[in-house]
Amino acid sequence: MTGKAVIGVVAGVLLGWLTVTLGSYAGNELYIRRLQRFEDAQSETLPWLLALVAIGLVMGGLMSIRSFGSGVMAGTGLLMTVAGIAVQVLPLRTAVDLIKLFELPGRESRGGGGLLLIDGMLVIVGILLLITGVRRMVVDAKPPMPLAYRDPQARPGLQPGQYHPGQQPPSQYQPGQYQPGQYHPGQHPGQQHPGQTFPGSQDRPH
Repeated sequence: MTGKAVIGVVAGVLLGWLTVTLGSYAGNELYIRRLQRFEDAQSETLPWLLALVAIGLVMGGLMSIRSFGSGVMAGTGLLMTVAGIAVQVLPLRTAVDLIKLFELPGRESRGGGGLLLIDGMLVIVGILLLITGVRRMVVDAKPPMPLAYRDPQARPGLQPGQYHPGQQPPSQYQPGQYQPGQYHPGQHPGQQHPGQTFPGSQDRPH
């Protein structure tokens, strides 16, 4: 694991906490206005919907960065998975105390903190992010294969028919094909083997 990947994992844990916290508040406000108050006015619900979209875009953009995006994805998934499972298996009082950790200071009375942890759906999202992030970290940790090994014919600056220094040109003769100067076992020099032709032999009159 590279240093950037470790930084990405740590940043992913912090960003995961921020995502769950802000997403819970925005989702709670959207739920209250849409389902409890039955408000059809887009001016009341659209800002909170846009807040959820913005959170997703920011997190998606950070996870797509090649240098540490895999670490961010793995760290976020780790936090969501552990917190989501803990809320469901811990005693209720302990689970409530854990949910309070996902509340913004000064907004405890508004409710909505840790809302995404209650129904358990965050566990699925967390596992998906964790597995994908770890897989990307493993792939990114491997050194890239040189172009010469991926495509032996890819040689920059070479024209068709040219060969790289040290590269053997393809043979004109296939394996098992008789080449000039070779004789079949039991064949006398100058005797033509069946199926073997010499240049100009077909044009020679019989």
